[in-house]
Amino acid sequence: MTQRYLAVLLSLLSGFFIAVMVILNASLGRHIGILESSFVVHLVGTIVGMILLVFFMPKNLLSQIGTAPKYLFGGGVLGVLIVLIANAVVPKLGMVLTLGLFLTGQLLFAVIADHFGLFHLPVYKVSWRRAWGLISAFAGLLLLLSIQ
Repeated sequence: MTQRYLAVLLSLLSGFFIAVMVILNASLGRHIGILESSFVVHLVGTIVGMILLVFFMPKNLLSQIGTAPKYLFGGGVLGVLIVLIANAVVPKLGMVLTLGLFLTGQLLFAVIADHFGLFHLPVYKVSWRRAWGLISAFAGLLLLLSIQ
């Protein structure tokens, strides 16, 4: 299997995991509260991350952390906000609409990030194919919104 096919398969699997994670987190939020469940799932994630670091931590990790631009740590803040929002909206919108909205937002930002090479990513200019893909995603989202 080529690296590209493996990357596609792993990306698809990650998308599946995101859907499972969202429903587990939202269900936990209904049991213990939205803010509390966000804390618990991030605590569990921290523990799992620490266990993985015990086995796979590079020797120069601390110096690498120290040299990273500080804004890059904003991903942790966004992770908390995403879990809080998902926990709050899944019971109101359902999984399909919630994830449809999440994915549409992700695609919109991805097109912008690729087009301008944000965060030092390679530049992938908006093409007609990409534009039609985004339009199709919006059309699908509108269809989902009209159903509910």
